[in-house]
Amino acid sequence: VTATISSVSSLYTHEILIEFGILSQTLNISAGISSQIITIPISWLDQIPNVQSSPARVTLITYSNGVYIGAVATTLTIRAPQSAAPTFTASCAPLLTVGGTTYPSMGSGVYVQGKSGCTARITGAAAQYGATVTGYSIRGGGYSGTSATLQTGLLGGSGTVPFVFRVTDSRGMYTEKTVNIAVLAYTAPQVSSLTGWRVDSAGAAAPAGTLGKCRAVWSYTSLGGANTCSVKAFVKPAGGSETALNAAMASGVDYWVATAAGNMTLTVTTRYILRLALTDKYGTVSVTGSLPSAAFAMHLNAAGNSIAFGKACERSNAVEIAAGRTLYLGDSTLRDWIRNTFFPVGAIYQSYACLLYTSPSPRDRSLS
Repeated sequence: VTATISSVSSLYTHEILIEFGILSQTLNISAGISSQIITIPISWLDQIPNVQSSPARVTLITYSNGVYIGAVATTLTIRAPQSAAPTFTASCAPLLTVGGTTYPSMGSGVYVQGKSGCTARITGAAAQYGATVTGYSIRGGGYSGTSATLQTGLLGGSGTVPFVFRVTDSRGMYTEKTVNIAVLAYTAPQVSSLTGWRVDSAGAAAPAGTLGKCRAVWSYTSLGGANTCSVKAFVKPAGGSETALNAAMASGVDYWVATAAGNMTLTVTTRYILRLALTDKYGTVSVTGSLPSAAFAMHLNAAGNSIAFGKACERSNAVEIAAGRTLYLGDSTLRDWIRNTFFPVGAIYQSYACLLYTSPSPRDRSLS
């Protein structure tokens, strides 16, 4: 603060007396000096622990040759600077047990989307110059709290996630700090396709073959190499029991349908179900696919109560048609024939759902 002094005589000397609560400070001003820098000790803030500012009394006393001539007084507002706000340390750490489930660690300080939370913590919080800490606030990752520690749920986003920490004191002053954490994107293992087909002994596609091949297209999130994924394949006849296949099942690669004993012989009248199980460090995802029965122009089951076209019978008391076939009646597909026969062009359609029953009036109920 600069005090400007307007004196009648350059021979006069002065004193500046500053009083603030029970504290005071006196400055001696030599003759001829018209301005004086006043430094208020920051420790004086101890006098105002609950407000950010308060007035001090400033008195200018004038002397001539050491004899008191007179004095004038004014007020000076002493305000706490931002440097008087609370101090603290902010930190974040991965939280691996969330909602009663413990997730594996992917490395020190590593956060994984949907598989880890965050423990955000304020430590060493201290108010200054007579004030006291009155409040805490932490927010980040879609979570917030008003204590010195925040344990989030699972982090739903990925990328840079900021956590904002705030400590407030009894003056209403606060300090904020931001800690950014990096959350790795994660999705469970995914299977884009799982297909099987019949082949001959040379491995060429054969609709009536008794050997088979299969292919899976799949992916997983490596998390920078910290995550791994194992693959297992199984096959079973529809309605039967599974057998593990002896196939590495690398993505996009064709494999024989084979066990440790060698290639499996597939019954021509049976449809088989393939299953692929992908297991990473977080769990297992299973997907099924189909390996069809041999292709037949027409097939009757042994009981004589079912018939199938383009495939083998799989059901009793049924007529089956292989997927991908189109039924014709004359020159029209079955769908077009039904549409043109029952819903011809120009017909007027009325939904039964739109019909409302209205009770007839007494006149309408009379008989003549």
